[in-house]
Amino acid sequence: MGGRRKLFIASAALGAASSTVTILGLPAVMPLLLDAFAISHGQGGLILTALWIPHAITQALTGWMAGAIGIQRLLRRTLAALAGLVALSLLAPTYRVLIVFRIATGVCTGATFVLAILYAASHSDPAAHRRDQALVGSLGHVSGALSFAAMPVFLGAAGWRAGYIPALFFILSALGLALVAPPAPAHRPALGRLPLREAARVVWFGRIPILALANLCTFGIFVVVAAWLTAYFVRESNLSLMASLYVSAVVLGAGAVGRFAGGAVFGRMPDRWLVMLALALSGAGLAGLALSPAFPVAPMLAFLVLGCCALSYGSIFAMALGGRPPAEAGVAVSAVSFLAGLGGSILPPAMGWFVDRTGSFGPGFGMLSLLSMIAIFLLAAFPPGEGTPQARDSGERA
Repeated sequence: MGGRRKLFIASAALGAASSTVTILGLPAVMPLLLDAFAISHGQGGLILTALWIPHAITQALTGWMAGAIGIQRLLRRTLAALAGLVALSLLAPTYRVLIVFRIATGVCTGATFVLAILYAASHSDPAAHRRDQALVGSLGHVSGALSFAAMPVFLGAAGWRAGYIPALFFILSALGLALVAPPAPAHRPALGRLPLREAARVVWFGRIPILALANLCTFGIFVVVAAWLTAYFVRESNLSLMASLYVSAVVLGAGAVGRFAGGAVFGRMPDRWLVMLALALSGAGLAGLALSPAFPVAPMLAFLVLGCCALSYGSIFAMALGGRPPAEAGVAVSAVSFLAGLGGSILPPAMGWFVDRTGSFGPGFGMLSLLSMIAIFLLAAFPPGEGTPQARDSGERA
């Protein structure tokens, strides 16, 4: 990898890391949030949902906005806004104020996540350099694991605000690198804007909703499980919050392994089959967690689930990007993220609701396992990708 491309990929990777750590930071200290604001597990799940809905909506618009403003310029502005919102969130005096800040923060995390993917793709062809996108994804999970491991240092002095301190560090680091990185190569076309009717055709005929469901059952389930990990270990395994954070940090490391392996190790495996394999393994692990196993079986199953959920990251977006011109690629990536995020926003409070009603995380994990099985069936029965230019051209010639 050349020196210039390393800088581009590092900038994109830190951008993805900023989004991931900001999303997971507060859920990591969920037990403290429940006590500090005297809220239920269902209300605690809204901490993630409040961010995820605007996160998803913004992702649907980011591809178009990047074409109008420019990927790098929009990434810089978004990271600056994200840093300001996280800094303000550290001062939130009540649960309602914190929810308002989470809603605003979700706008920035959604844009940052899509922009990181597009920024890496604008400097490194995903088809020719699968490892680059794998690095972008894996660093997002490495940053999450490092953040969970660092939070105990700040717990005593900062309380629940410790969940945001590592996030602020990654955001400022990503912003600094984005400011010094050179612009995209001149020979690469800018991401153009696509007419609404044509964008709808890309989404429908490309079977993007099925890819979105696969993304929901991989990245979406990763976020939901990771968000409840510490609370799960505190409740089900009787660990202290500090011990739970350290165990969760190790478990989150599975995400980095899975994302890198998906691009660097299994790169020659057909994308759809890799996604289906990952869904089958993670679904089996979720079914195991639904049985409420004892420690240390529970962390081992959680490691399997998160590793497999991360395995297909590159394949899902390769199917969304593959063969499409820049404008269509932006629409496809944004639609996959938007639809998955919209569906995923229901899952965190649903998990909390199950805990409030049953006193166990088991039914929630069973729900996630069933969702994974549905995604496998749809991927097998309705292969995505028929909306690519090559597929349309073949249909016209036939």
